[in-house]
Amino acid sequence: MKNYIFAIVFVCLTTSGYGAKPEQIPLQQNKVCQIIFPDKIAKIRGGFNPNYFALDKYDNILYIQCLTDFPSTNLSIITEDTSCYMLDLCLSLIHISEPTRRSYI
Repeated sequence: MKNYIFAIVFVCLTTSGYGAKPEQIPLQQNKVCQIIFPDKIAKIRGGFNPNYFALDKYDNILYIQCLTDFPSTNLSIITEDTSCYMLDLCLSLIHISEPTRRSYI
C-alpha cells in the first residue's frame, strides 16, 4: 500500500512541474501585463504586499500592474483543471515603449 501511495505522489509531482523553475515576468508601472491560461483561474496567491500590485482576473486571463517599485516576489495561480503555475514577478529595469508578446505557458 505504501508503494502505491508513493507512486501516486511521485506521478503527481513529476507531472505538475514541482521543482521546475518559475517563469520570470518583468513588470512596469506604466504597463498592464496580461497572462492567458489554458483554463479558468480558480485561485491566486502571492508572497507580496497587496499595495504593490493591482490584480484582476476574468475567466482565464490575469491582469497585473505594479503600482510602485517592489522587491522580486512570487505568484501562484491554480486553474479550475487543478494545474498550478508559479511565476516570479520582477521590476523591469528596461523601459519598453512598444507592447511585446511573450509566451510563458
